Amino acid sequence: MKRSKTKLTCGHCKKDFEVNYNKRHQKTCSRTCASKLRGGWNNHDTVDWSKVNKEAYANGNNFVAGGTTPWLKYKDIKVQGSYELRMCELLDEQKENNEILDWKYSITRIKYEHDGRNRTYLIDFTVTNLDGTLKCIEVKGREVELDYIKWQAARDQGIELEIWRHDDLFIK
Repeated sequence: MKRSKTKLTCGHCKKDFEVNYNKRHQKTCSRTCASKLRGGWNNHDTVDWSKVNKEAYANGNNFVAGGTTPWLKYKDIKVQGSYELRMCELLDEQKENNEILDWKYSITRIKYEHDGRNRTYLIDFTVTNLDGTLKCIEVKGREVELDYIKWQAARDQGIELEIWRHDDLFIK
Protein backbone atom coordinates (compact mmCIF):
# COMPACT_ATOMS: atom_id res chain seq x y z
CA MET A 1 0.00 0.00 0.00
CA LYS A 2 1.49 3.32 -1.10
CA ARG A 3 1.10 6.09 1.43
CA SER A 4 0.47 9.67 0.50
CA LYS A 5 2.87 12.49 1.18
CA THR A 6 2.93 14.09 4.60
CA LYS A 7 2.60 17.87 4.97
CA LEU A 8 4.95 19.50 7.46
CA THR A 9 6.10 22.97 8.49
CA CYS A 10 9.83 23.69 8.56
CA GLY A 11 11.14 24.21 12.08
CA HIS A 12 13.51 26.91 10.86
CA CYS A 13 11.99 28.91 8.00
CA LYS A 14 8.35 28.02 8.86
CA LYS A 15 7.51 27.23 5.22
CA ASP A 16 5.20 24.33 4.46
CA PHE A 17 6.71 21.34 2.65
CA GLU A 18 5.84 17.75 1.77
CA VAL A 19 7.80 14.57 2.35
CA ASN A 20 7.24 10.88 1.76
CA TYR A 21 5.56 9.11 4.65
CA ASN A 22 8.80 7.43 5.75
CA LYS A 23 10.31 10.89 6.35
CA ARG A 24 7.34 12.17 8.35
CA HIS A 25 9.56 12.91 11.39
CA GLN A 26 11.74 15.33 9.41
CA LYS A 27 11.94 18.70 11.15
CA THR A 28 13.09 20.95 8.31
CA CYS A 29 12.57 21.45 4.59
CA SER A 30 16.27 21.28 3.65
CA ARG A 31 19.77 20.51 4.94
CA THR A 32 20.45 24.24 5.07
CA CYS A 33 17.49 24.82 7.37
CA ALA A 34 18.46 21.76 9.45
CA SER A 35 21.95 23.21 9.93
CA LYS A 36 20.54 26.59 10.86
CA LEU A 37 18.06 25.02 13.28
CA ARG A 38 20.94 23.22 15.05
CA GLY A 39 22.85 26.49 15.20
CA GLY A 40 25.16 25.68 12.28
CA TRP A 41 27.71 28.39 11.73
CA ASN A 42 25.43 30.79 13.56
CA ASN A 43 26.74 29.35 16.82
CA HIS A 44 30.43 29.24 15.89
CA ASP A 45 31.10 32.01 18.42
CA THR A 46 30.17 29.60 21.22
CA VAL A 47 33.01 27.25 20.25
CA ASP A 48 36.48 28.11 21.53
CA TRP A 49 38.19 27.62 18.16
CA SER A 50 41.47 28.80 19.61
CA LYS A 51 41.40 25.89 22.07
CA VAL A 52 40.37 23.43 19.36
CA ASN A 53 43.22 24.62 17.12
CA LYS A 54 45.81 24.53 19.90
CA GLU A 55 44.85 20.98 20.84
CA ALA A 56 44.95 19.89 17.20
CA TYR A 57 48.41 21.41 16.66
CA ALA A 58 49.65 19.85 19.91
CA ASN A 59 48.57 16.48 18.57
CA GLY A 60 50.30 17.05 15.24
CA ASN A 61 47.15 17.87 13.33
CA ASN A 62 46.23 21.07 11.60
CA PHE A 63 42.60 21.96 12.11
CA VAL A 64 40.85 24.00 9.45
CA ALA A 65 37.27 25.00 10.06
CA GLY A 66 35.31 24.42 6.91
CA GLY A 67 36.94 23.59 3.62
CA THR A 68 36.74 20.35 1.72
CA THR A 69 40.29 19.93 0.46
CA PRO A 70 41.66 16.55 1.57
CA TRP A 71 44.64 16.22 3.88
CA LEU A 72 47.60 14.50 2.22
CA LYS A 73 50.84 13.16 3.64
CA TYR A 74 54.21 14.55 2.57
CA LYS A 75 57.09 12.86 4.37
CA ASP A 76 56.25 13.41 8.05
CA ILE A 77 53.72 16.24 7.70
CA LYS A 78 50.08 16.54 6.68
CA VAL A 79 49.29 19.16 4.05
CA GLN A 80 45.96 20.28 2.72
CA GLY A 81 45.48 19.42 -0.93
CA SER A 82 47.54 18.82 -4.04
CA TYR A 83 48.68 22.44 -4.31
CA GLU A 84 50.35 22.35 -0.89
CA LEU A 85 51.76 18.92 -1.67
CA ARG A 86 53.32 20.28 -4.87
CA MET A 87 54.71 23.27 -2.96
CA CYS A 88 56.46 20.88 -0.56
CA GLU A 89 58.08 19.11 -3.50
CA LEU A 90 59.21 22.42 -5.03
CA LEU A 91 60.61 23.71 -1.74
CA ASP A 92 62.53 20.49 -1.14
CA GLU A 93 63.92 20.79 -4.67
CA GLN A 94 64.99 24.40 -3.97
CA LYS A 95 66.63 23.29 -0.73
CA GLU A 96 68.53 20.47 -2.47
CA ASN A 97 69.70 22.96 -5.14
CA ASN A 98 70.90 25.36 -2.41
CA GLU A 99 68.41 28.01 -3.51
CA ILE A 100 66.93 28.25 0.01
CA LEU A 101 68.25 27.28 3.42
CA ASP A 102 65.10 25.58 4.78
CA TRP A 103 61.30 25.66 4.91
CA LYS A 104 58.55 24.84 7.39
CA TYR A 105 54.85 24.14 6.98
CA SER A 106 52.22 26.22 8.78
CA ILE A 107 54.22 27.81 11.58
CA THR A 108 53.57 31.52 10.97
CA ARG A 109 50.39 32.93 12.46
CA ILE A 110 49.18 36.46 11.78
CA LYS A 111 46.71 38.24 14.02
CA TYR A 112 44.37 40.63 12.26
CA GLU A 113 40.97 42.21 12.68
CA HIS A 114 38.01 41.79 10.35
CA ASP A 115 34.40 42.83 10.86
CA GLY A 116 35.25 44.01 14.36
CA ARG A 117 36.60 40.61 15.43
CA ASN A 118 40.12 39.46 16.20
CA ARG A 119 41.20 36.62 13.94
CA THR A 120 44.26 34.49 13.26
CA TYR A 121 45.62 33.62 9.83
CA LEU A 122 47.92 30.64 9.45
CA ILE A 123 50.26 31.08 6.48
CA ASP A 124 51.00 27.90 4.51
CA PHE A 125 54.81 27.97 4.29
CA THR A 126 57.68 29.83 5.91
CA VAL A 127 60.95 29.80 3.96
CA THR A 128 64.40 30.65 5.31
CA ASN A 129 66.41 32.27 2.54
CA LEU A 130 70.16 31.66 2.17
CA ASP A 131 70.89 34.99 3.89
CA GLY A 132 68.75 34.00 6.91
CA THR A 133 65.80 36.25 6.07
CA LEU A 134 62.30 34.81 6.05
CA LYS A 135 59.57 34.87 3.47
CA CYS A 136 56.14 33.32 3.63
CA ILE A 137 54.28 31.58 0.85
CA GLU A 138 50.54 31.13 0.56
CA VAL A 139 49.33 28.52 -1.91
CA LYS A 140 45.97 29.25 -3.48
CA GLY A 141 43.60 27.51 -5.82
CA ARG A 142 40.45 29.46 -5.12
CA GLU A 143 40.55 32.99 -3.74
CA VAL A 144 37.90 34.83 -1.77
CA GLU A 145 37.69 38.42 -0.57
CA LEU A 146 38.90 37.51 2.93
CA ASP A 147 42.17 36.20 1.45
CA TYR A 148 43.11 39.68 0.26
CA ILE A 149 42.38 41.12 3.71
CA LYS A 150 44.59 38.47 5.38
CA TRP A 151 47.39 38.96 2.90
CA GLN A 152 47.36 42.72 3.39
CA ALA A 153 47.40 42.26 7.18
CA ALA A 154 50.50 40.06 6.86
CA ARG A 155 52.24 42.60 4.63
CA ASP A 156 51.24 45.44 6.97
CA GLN A 157 53.06 43.54 9.73
CA GLY A 158 56.25 43.50 7.66
CA ILE A 159 56.00 39.95 6.40
CA GLU A 160 57.34 39.20 2.94
CA LEU A 161 54.49 37.22 1.42
CA GLU A 162 54.30 35.49 -1.94
CA ILE A 163 51.11 34.01 -3.36
CA TRP A 164 51.61 30.90 -5.50
CA ARG A 165 48.78 29.82 -7.77
CA HIS A 166 48.24 26.91 -10.16
CA ASP A 167 50.58 28.11 -12.91
CA ASP A 168 53.37 28.83 -10.40
CA LEU A 169 53.12 25.30 -9.06
CA PHE A 170 52.47 23.16 -12.10
CA ILE A 171 53.72 25.07 -15.16
CA LYS A 172 57.40 25.87 -15.44
